[in-house]
Amino acid sequence: MSLQAIREKTSGWVLYAIVIMICVPFAIFGLGKYAGNKSESVIATVNGKEIKNTYFKNVYGVNKQKVNFESDEEKLADKKRILTEVVIKGQAVRGWIENNNFVVSSNLAMYSLKKSPYYTDKNGDFDPDLLDSRIKLADSTYAQFLAGEANRIKLTFPIQNGLNGSAFATEKEAEYLLKLVNQKRKYSYKKIRVSDFKDKAIVTEEEIKKYYENNSSDYLGEDKVKLTYIEISPETVASKLDVTDDKLLAHYKSNIARFTTEEKRKVSQIFIPVNKTQTIEKAKEKAAEVLQKLKDGESFVTLAKDYSADKKTADNGGDRGYVAKDDKRINKTLHKAVFSIEKIGQVSPITEVAGKGVYILKMTDLVAGVVKEYPVVKPIIKAELSNKAFRQYILSNKNEIMNDAADDESDNFAKVTELTGVKAKDTGVLIKSSGHGLFKFSDVKKAAFTEDVLLSGRNSELIEVNNGGKYYLVRIKEHKKPELKPFAEVKDSIAELLKNKKAKELTKLAAENIKKDIADNKLEILESGFKNVDFVVSRVRVPEPSAVVLDEVFTLPAPDKGKNSVGIVKVDSGDCYVVVLNGVKEFTAEEIKANKGQLVSKISQIIESNVDRYKYGFADSLYKSAEVEINEELLKKEK
Repeated sequence: MSLQAIREKTSGWVLYAIVIMICVPFAIFGLGKYAGNKSESVIATVNGKEIKNTYFKNVYGVNKQKVNFESDEEKLADKKRILTEVVIKGQAVRGWIENNNFVVSSNLAMYSLKKSPYYTDKNGDFDPDLLDSRIKLADSTYAQFLAGEANRIKLTFPIQNGLNGSAFATEKEAEYLLKLVNQKRKYSYKKIRVSDFKDKAIVTEEEIKKYYENNSSDYLGEDKVKLTYIEISPETVASKLDVTDDKLLAHYKSNIARFTTEEKRKVSQIFIPVNKTQTIEKAKEKAAEVLQKLKDGESFVTLAKDYSADKKTADNGGDRGYVAKDDKRINKTLHKAVFSIEKIGQVSPITEVAGKGVYILKMTDLVAGVVKEYPVVKPIIKAELSNKAFRQYILSNKNEIMNDAADDESDNFAKVTELTGVKAKDTGVLIKSSGHGLFKFSDVKKAAFTEDVLLSGRNSELIEVNNGGKYYLVRIKEHKKPELKPFAEVKDSIAELLKNKKAKELTKLAAENIKKDIADNKLEILESGFKNVDFVVSRVRVPEPSAVVLDEVFTLPAPDKGKNSVGIVKVDSGDCYVVVLNGVKEFTAEEIKANKGQLVSKISQIIESNVDRYKYGFADSLYKSAEVEINEELLKKEK
């Protein structure tokens, strides 16, 4: 792949990355880290402005995986060149804005931060604690962070607003687009299936061996690695977390209610309702009659079945089960009455619940609340406080850990061990497809097989697992490259692959023969298996046969009079569709007038797409006219 081809392939990402290059120094690394030390080496200069090597390494490490291709030396050099150009374009845009003296007030910067989704809670309100955490993570001060946000606005707002204001589209462009999307087409199609040619596809032993020899790289086993790693977790950095026994006991005492089982009471009820036929006075009279019967020794169970209007509990002798002290589901008046009963077997006075009726309650059992002993809950408290302290430890030390790992040239994370007190360990053999050991964490596995770690021998970035419950750093200790699988092991799969390939070729050939017959006006073939579809609009996706066939219908040129416009669509399965365009209906001038709302919408779409192209073109023009010097030797050393 040529360097120009890589540029073209990644141009959409490059446009995004240029904005990142402008904003990242201020938002992530802090103003001091962007400026670098005066004695620090320079990777490039743009119109006399220096780009420090530390800044380049940071943005290079963050963004290089966004340009995806194989990892041989030549392509790695291409990747570095593309990313170098992106950094330089970012500096060129930054320099142009600085030279034009744009100014952003601190009030506007603060307003921008308050509206950012990064610093608002789930209700959309500004949360100053989130902002404070971010400032600490960036190893910055409040004033520096505010200045960084002002710079971010200054370096993006003028270009965005300027291009939005200057982009335009003509009415003719919009009319053309409107005609295009509303054009209707009529067509016929026939599906040619691969399965119909499977039996005709013959593969020889010689063909299988030849394919195996010519495509040996497709039949390699798996990479095998041994890793050196550091696990940073509440357990491994416990000595740094200051979670003492005194703090655990103090937390237990101040949260004793959390560790207390609430009292529960089992109650039975007799419910007498208020309704159209029974006033509250009559309900109370009936309740008083029931109370008297209870005093006379009659059974609560029997009276509940005879008098209670709540059939669900009445059929069970009035039993409504246990009610906990903190139960929020029960009516407050009723709850208060339940917990006013003094002993098991006692019956409450008549209790009125407004709008419903009256209750008579009886406590039939009581389970007292129990305070869990400190030794029982100590492990729970320790885990909670350790996790909380661990999150704060990571927030305060994450940047330093990552920097130490990036700069560490030892084979056992010596700098990180010195900082955290955690010693490196080695794994056994790990296979790429396995989910055992450290590879049960997919992000750890992914990091181990990145270009940086596997091929360049660098330490990984800090890998978060279990939602921040622990972190890992890994590096390759041993790497065994994949070995070629024996021919006997893969013979059958190659035979099936070649059989499918031949069947697909025969399918395509059959489709091409049909296309040729139609082009030669042998139209009787259209009576054999072709299906007809009436006029449809391109944006209407019909379920049959498929969207790709409809795309081909609207790609084919309109047929000349007495001629046929024919195409072939090959889908992923290898099946082919022969598509015949039978007619075209244009969107008329009257229809355009009747759809002015669509016209305005299309003009907006054209302007929006133009702005994206202008952004990239603007950065590119500044880059091409800039005076650029690149430290090639220093660039070669960057892995």
